[in-house]
Amino acid sequence: MKKKTILQVLVVLITIVLWVIPTEWFGIDGLTVIQQRTLAIFVFAALMWLFEIIPAWATSVTTIVALLFAVSDKGFLIESAGTTVSYREIMASLIVYVAICCSLAMTLPISTPPNAIASSTGLVQTKDMVKVGLTLGIIGGVLGYILLRIFPF
Repeated sequence: MKKKTILQVLVVLITIVLWVIPTEWFGIDGLTVIQQRTLAIFVFAALMWLFEIIPAWATSVTTIVALLFAVSDKGFLIESAGTTVSYREIMASLIVYVAICCSLAMTLPISTPPNAIASSTGLVQTKDMVKVGLTLGIIGGVLGYILLRIFPF
């Protein structure tokens, strides 16, 4: 428990530093405040997923909410912050896709309670769950992406 708290504080501090440092420090010409915020939120999400501080779905929801507030046209704006992103585009590109991918999380025995029960019987091997889970996850992710491009939010 103590390790997760330290990691969480570290991730939040890294995100805050990336959020507030001057855009010139990134070494990217023409970087806007909106792009800097997006980068900070991306680093936050990547580190939260990497260290598994909170569940993946909670990290996804937190990331989506942060993007909606920080970079969307309906969020908290700063004068001359750069071109904002439509909140509909954020929701269409992230929320539905994350929901689809989370519902396809069936790769390992610990991913869902039914998987844990099936694995505990000894009749289903972990390697079988990984084969089927990865196959369904990839197919579902690709189909979800295609459907979001055909039928935008």
